Amino acid sequence: MGKLSDKEQEVLDFLLDFVNMEIFSIEQQERDLGRLDYSLCSDDDEKQTITAKKVQKFKKRISKCNPIIAGYLNALTTPDQLNTEFEELREIITKNFLFTEYYELFEELVNSDIKDLERYQFESVIESLGYDYKPLKDFVQGVCDVNSYFTYKSFLDIPNDSELNYDKVVKKLNDAFFKLEAFMSGTINDYKHFDFNTAFTELFYFTRKSENYNYENCKRVGQYWGLTEQIRVVNRQQKVY
Repeated sequence: MGKLSDKEQEVLDFLLDFVNMEIFSIEQQERDLGRLDYSLCSDDDEKQTITAKKVQKFKKRISKCNPIIAGYLNALTTPDQLNTEFEELREIITKNFLFTEYYELFEELVNSDIKDLERYQFESVIESLGYDYKPLKDFVQGVCDVNSYFTYKSFLDIPNDSELNYDKVVKKLNDAFFKLEAFMSGTINDYKHFDFNTAFTELFYFTRKSENYNYENCKRVGQYWGLTEQIRVVNRQQKVY
């Protein structure tokens, strides 16, 4: 699809906002449930057992998802050679889903006044226009299941590495940021993929341990987040120009 008109972009933003809000709502419920489950655990071994069960639960859900949704979830779980961040990849796949499965609805909404629709529940809007809401509902749930699967799986992977410690995690992140900065400035021509998601999960895991939980280490986490935001802004500006 070519460049969108202002009205088409407005409709697309309207649809994306709805999907993102639904995803956010479901993921918040899962986080609350996770906190409750872990609060009832007596030790780390029990937490590991709970986490392993959650990984299997979400893996099973994904494998049994709606066949219409399977291709989109596969694109979301396939390693990305361009190292696209999960949130950005999710937005790209969501747009593809909307334009493929709900393009007629999209065209119909372009000819409608979006402000008149905002007062209604989106599910009722879709169904009142004669479209099936279930594929969209299944897509949202599938995306949430994928994200939860990756999140809980990353929790399992960390304690199994007996050689890992706080200093090594920090060194890995520092080296990764230096290499990324050199690549973006043109100092080096090749950039090897680095799993920042796992590295940050490791960082949080070790920082919250009592022996590492102090002002300087918490400040370091904030500095890393500030650096990632700076990289994100620069990357977006480069795409624009």
